[in-house]
Amino acid sequence: MNTRNNNDFVNELNDFLKGLYMGIDSFDSYIKKAENLDVKHAFLNIQNDYKTQAQWFSNKIQSIGGTPSYSVGIIGKASELFNEFKNEITIHSTQDLLEEVYNACNIGYTMTEKHFNECNSLDKDTINKINSMLIDYKNHLDIIKSLSTGNY
Repeated sequence: MNTRNNNDFVNELNDFLKGLYMGIDSFDSYIKKAENLDVKHAFLNIQNDYKTQAQWFSNKIQSIGGTPSYSVGIIGKASELFNEFKNEITIHSTQDLLEEVYNACNIGYTMTEKHFNECNSLDKDTINKINSMLIDYKNHLDIIKSLSTGNY
């Protein structure tokens, strides 16, 4: 891979990594808000999936000589602050929380899929990883949807 392609590849991997950090940080907040143990446990499992995926991207970036991002960046932090403020105002029950988490996860799925389709320097290993992540994200949505049918 030439230097230009390697830089593009690292940048694309870091974009995915930043998105995962946003998910991890968001779930910190969701876990704190969850009062039901089943809901809290499901959120912890989803967050652990994100952490495992973030570690994969970090390792991949380092293995090709790049430097992984270690935060969501300024735009990501501004988005997190806005969502934290909004959630303080709008989440009053477990159902409200589940609805917010479902919507956030759906946005994460959509953004990952969109970014994946726009990338042009990914290798086969990364393509397979992202396809696997998208399947995981659909499963996460199903889990959250099934929790929403509970009496919380």
